[in-house]
Amino acid sequence: MTRACGAPVPGPGEPTTALAAALELVVRGIEQLRAAVEVEWEAPAAELYRAEVAEAALAVARDLLLLKDVVQRAEALRAAGGLG
Repeated sequence: MTRACGAPVPGPGEPTTALAAALELVVRGIEQLRAAVEVEWEAPAAELYRAEVAEAALAVARDLLLLKDVVQRAEALRAAGGLG
């Protein structure tokens, strides 16, 4: 590990301090891995969500077109005297 992580480098005669620093680095590493995994899970989940929303929007648009068509036919029938 490098000093860029922020842990102080203990002197050669301080094994307890060295162990504490090493444990702190391990904990930081675990936290960084967890954060990376969350990002990896969020990205595909967001992609799937966007795809599902787009599919739902297309389904609603198709339904609206069908509804407009039905309304136009009903109006045409009414105008022709076919609906009571």
